[in-house]
Amino acid sequence: MRIHKLAVVAAVVVSLAWVSGASAQESPSQPQTQTAQTTQSASWFDELDNAAIVSGFLGSSFGGDFDDETVDFGGSFSWLWRSIVGGEFIAGFSPNFSVLGDSAVDADDTMVNSYMFNAIGAIPLGPDRRWQPFVSGGIGALTLDTGDDTEAALNIGNVSETELGGNIGFGLMVFGNQWGFRGDVRYFSQLGDPDEETVFLDDLDFWRANAGVAFRW
Repeated sequence: MRIHKLAVVAAVVVSLAWVSGASAQESPSQPQTQTAQTTQSASWFDELDNAAIVSGFLGSSFGGDFDDETVDFGGSFSWLWRSIVGGEFIAGFSPNFSVLGDSAVDADDTMVNSYMFNAIGAIPLGPDRRWQPFVSGGIGALTLDTGDDTEAALNIGNVSETELGGNIGFGLMVFGNQWGFRGDVRYFSQLGDPDEETVFLDDLDFWRANAGVAFRW
């Protein structure tokens, strides 16, 4: 039934287009009206401007190798051509990652950070294109630094690891004029074969859910 309706609508649209084209050919004295119609049909795209967006966020890292939810924070910078497609950089920090899992020894002061370069795509919707659902993903670096509690519990010195990582996520941006809101849910994972000395970041994966203030210009 839906296909039939779409077919009827398509037929009507084609018919109207044919009639409009025929009228334009028969009435060459009305080029301004045709130009106005063409301009109006392209106005949605023409109204979209390039946008630079910076945001700060607070949220939670969870799932995967995070046994318990832990607070994370960070920021992002995005640039969107016509507010639709572009690139972004996201830096996130989780200061209380437990490297011991279910061990009886509590050591959860290890910091896991992420630095990601992403491609981003958005769809401007609503009045003044204020609503922008988006998806983004890319690659970058995952880093880990052990804290004093972890080093004492495991009887090790300071451990600092860096590995290639990837991320993918989706979210929503909502703006008034320049100030607004950004929230997203994102999955992170260590990629490729880690170095032989890598212990904690080997096959690391986790989720992050964040929300915060955004500013665009």
